[in-house]
Amino acid sequence: MSRGPAGPPVPLGDRLRRVTGPGGRPVAADGRDVATVLRNERRETAGMALLLLAALLIPFPLPYLAIFPVPLLCWAVAALTVLACHGWVFRDRMIGLGAPIAAYVIGGVVLGAVRAPEEPGTAFQAFIASFWHVSGLMFMLGGAAGVGWLGYRLLNPPPPPPRRQPLGPAR
Repeated sequence: MSRGPAGPPVPLGDRLRRVTGPGGRPVAADGRDVATVLRNERRETAGMALLLLAALLIPFPLPYLAIFPVPLLCWAVAALTVLACHGWVFRDRMIGLGAPIAAYVIGGVVLGAVRAPEEPGTAFQAFIASFWHVSGLMFMLGGAAGVGWLGYRLLNPPPPPPRRQPLGPAR
């Protein structure tokens, strides 16, 4: 037994019921379980699924549509879907959508530079080849991180900003 906020002991069974819902399913901070959140937030779930699909399509040699690769088009549709959702604040949407792109660019450049052999005359071509070799994996990892962040924020949204106090009488 441990002490509750007011001081009296709280039995272990009561403490466990606070973090699990009916049937032992884990619940979010406000008492909603994961299945309920995903079922009730359909647009947010679709946006996260499209973002994950864009990351999972990277290893497959799919044909281009016009000049765009299919994973890029899937990411663009996911971006439009996530931006249309009201389950996240704008900052969280940008973090979730920017994670795959940031990982693609920054991770691709860093790992491409580390993996490129230093031979005189062919260093730039080796860097480009190395960048293309690792950047797809980095996009996939960034996509997983973005979906993880959006899922976390969907279950545990940030607290609302403090309310403004009404203006006092004019002096």
